[in-house]
Amino acid sequence: MKPKIRVLHLIDNLDLGGAQTVLFGCLQNYDHDRFDLTLAALHANRRTVFLSRARKLGVPVLTLSPRRWFPWYLILLPRLLLKGRFDIVQCHLYASNWLGKPLARLLGVPVVISHDHCYDAFRFENFLARSVDRYANLCADAIFVISDGIKEKLIRKERLSGEKFHLIQNGVTTLPSPHRNAGTGKRIGAAGRFVFWKQFPRFLKVAKHLLEIDSSYRFILAGNGPQGERLQAISRELEIDDHVSWPGATSSLEPFFTSIDLFILTSDLEDLPMVLLEAFSFRVPTAVVGRHGERAKLGEVTLSLDPAETEADWARKIHDLLSNQAELERVTSGAAKLVQEQYSAKQQVRKMEQVYEILLKRKMAKTTTFTDNV
Repeated sequence: MKPKIRVLHLIDNLDLGGAQTVLFGCLQNYDHDRFDLTLAALHANRRTVFLSRARKLGVPVLTLSPRRWFPWYLILLPRLLLKGRFDIVQCHLYASNWLGKPLARLLGVPVVISHDHCYDAFRFENFLARSVDRYANLCADAIFVISDGIKEKLIRKERLSGEKFHLIQNGVTTLPSPHRNAGTGKRIGAAGRFVFWKQFPRFLKVAKHLLEIDSSYRFILAGNGPQGERLQAISRELEIDDHVSWPGATSSLEPFFTSIDLFILTSDLEDLPMVLLEAFSFRVPTAVVGRHGERAKLGEVTLSLDPAETEADWARKIHDLLSNQAELERVTSGAAKLVQEQYSAKQQVRKMEQVYEILLKRKMAKTTTFTDNV
C-alpha cells in the first residue's frame, strides 16, 4: 500500500478568524486515504475560541505555546519539524509564514507552501514587514492566494515570480437545509474581528437610519477585538444601544446566521471573506459594500451598496429589499447555487492536493537526478 503523504498545517492561533474557518473546512475535505494531516498552532490554550472546534476535526491538534508572549514554539516547532518527517508544511497567517517557511526549508522538508489569507496593507506599506514577508515567500515552493488581488500585490510589492502562485479561493464546507429559523424580517447582523478595516461603524450608522424608518429593527454585531469598546461607545453616541446585541465570539456562527434576516458586509478592503460565503451558504440575504475584485463576480446574488452613497441611502435600499419577498428568495437561492458551483471547500482542497502531487514529483525527480550525478 502506498504510504500516505504527511502534511503539517501551521497557523498562528486558533482565535476567531476567517483563515481558521477556511483551514477547518479544508481539513474536513481532504482525501484521508492519501493524506496524513496534523494541525499545529503557534499559541492556543483552553480559553481559545476555536480550540474545541479544531479538536473535533478528526486530526491531531498541537498547541506549541500556551501564551502569546512566551514563545515556547521557538523550541517546539523545530523539534516538531525534525520528528514529524513531514512531506509538506503549509503555513497560514503572518507569524507561521515568517517563522515556519524558513525553518521548514532549513530542516529539509521537501515541500513548503504559503497559504496567504491576508488583505491588510500592513506588510506592503511597512518596509521591515515587507522584507521579512518577501524572504519567507522565497523559501516557499508554492504560494496559495485566496484572490487575484493578493497575488498581484505580492508580485508587484515583493518582486516574486508569478509561477509560484496558485489561486485557492475560500470555500464553504457544507450547505445546510434551506429552511432557517423564522425571523421577524427585521433582524440585521454583521460579524467578524473588531478591527478598523472591517468598518463596523458603518453598520451602526446604518442601524441608526433603519430605526428611523422602522423602530422594530434589531441588530446583532458578533465578534471581538481591539475596537470593541470603541464600537460600543459609538452605539451609545448614536442612541441605538438598546437595539444592538453583542454576543461576542463563538466557535460557530450557525446560531448567528439562523437568527438574522439580513447580513451586512461593511468592509470594502476584502474581496470575498469567509463570513460572506457562510452567509450565502446559510441562505441569508446579504448587502455588500462595493463591487471590486472578486465581488464583481457576485452578479445579482447580493445587494450592492455604493461606497459613494451615504449610510442613509444604504438603509433605504436594505429596507426595500427586506420588503420584497420574491427578491429575497431570488438572491438567496442564487447565492447558495454560487457557493455550490464555485466556492465549495471540497473543490478547493482537490486543487491543493493536485499541487501537492506535482511539487512532490518535482522534488523526487530533482533528488533522483542529483543522486545519479553523484
